[in-house]
This record gives sequence, structure tokens and C-alpha cells, in this order.
Amino acid sequence: YELVFFLFSHKSYADTVLDTLEREFKKAEYLTEEERELMEQAGSAAERSSLLRRIKQNQKLFDFRLYRDHCIKTPEGIFIKDLSIIRNRNLATVMIVDNAVYSFGFQLENGIPIIPFYSPQVNPDDQELKHLIYYFEQVHARDDVRLQNRVAFQLRELQQLDLQQQLIIINQQQPEQQQIEEEDEEEEGEEEGCEEEQEDEGTEVDDPEAGSPPAYQVYGKSA
Repeated sequence: YELVFFLFSHKSYADTVLDTLEREFKKAEYLTEEERELMEQAGSAAERSSLLRRIKQNQKLFDFRLYRDHCIKTPEGIFIKDLSIIRNRNLATVMIVDNAVYSFGFQLENGIPIIPFYSPQVNPDDQELKHLIYYFEQVHARDDVRLQNRVAFQLRELQQLDLQQQLIIINQQQPEQQQIEEEDEEEEGEEEGCEEEQEDEGTEVDDPEAGSPPAYQVYGKSA
């Protein structure tokens, strides 16, 4: 595998974190299958120790690093990790792991969604990376990882389902909205009728022929 780290972050910030991860990775007792075979072929313990040091010195956790400058920014301000910028790789063998599905929205079948990790205190039982390794082992020999991803995660179906649900909600809301508008129009008509009655009642003047008339009123205010 080639491991490419594709981030939303700016390079200056991201490299600080990635360099730390790479240092910790070199401390870990991890070897590729080829490196393990070399270790088994080493004769003495001293040879194995020397070989291990050389392997660790040359080990790289990340083959490439991509940053915010490599993302596509939508008019809504969302950053999309468009895999088409990787010109010299066949997308049939490329997978992107991200906790935000929208980030690989341009190539859904290449994406592997994963649960966010915040800290050991927040996620003490997190096993997602172990599950991810198991999944990688399952798709390693596939000619096109997108076919397996499509079956495993069904993101395209979820996207269509989400659109269908939105249409259902819109269709449900339209009669309700129409009813609300009709009720508002009826209330406005009743209020206008009340205002006209109040105006007729409120514009009274003294009638010298009516004996003792009430005080002069304009819209309910006594003079």
C-alpha cells in the first residue's frame, strides 16, 4: 500500500502532527511482510539488530501528504478531497478513509467511512483502525476496490435514499404550508373586517340633536 495523508489543514499545522506520528510509528514494532522475511533470513542476533535499525531509519509512514491547497472548495465553503488530482494512480486501487463522508463526495465508491476519534478519554474502546486493517486485508487482492466498497458501505444507495427522504418531506410539507397560508389569509381577512368595524365605531362626533352625546372619540381615544 501507499499511504497518502489527505487533510483539510494547512501544511504548516499538519506537518507538525504528521511528523510526530511518523516518529511514533518508527518506535512501533511494525514490519511489512518483506521486512519480516529479511529479518528471518538474518543469521545472528547482532545482524537482526543492525538490520532492524536500518529498516526503521528508512521506514516512512506516509508516502505522500496532501493539504488544504489540494482540496476543492465549494461555494458553500466545504472542502472536498477530489481524488482525480492524483493523475498517475488508477482509482480502482485507491481508497480514502474519512469520518466526513462529504469530503470524498466526488468519488463515493473510493471512500471508507470511519467513526471519529477524539481522544482515549472520549473513545476508550475505539477499535476502528483494527477493523480497518481487517477490511484492507479483504480487499487487497481485488482488481477494483470500488466494487467491494459499493457492496460494503452502500453510500450511493444512502445518498439516493437521502434524496428520496428529502422529496418525501418536501411533498409532506407542501399541503401543510398551503394550509398555513390559507389560514393566514383567513386571519388577515378577519383582522381587516375587525379594523373596519372599529373604524366605524371610533369615528363618532357630537350630534346636537341627540340630547347628551358621548365624548368625541377617534380610534378609541377619548377627547
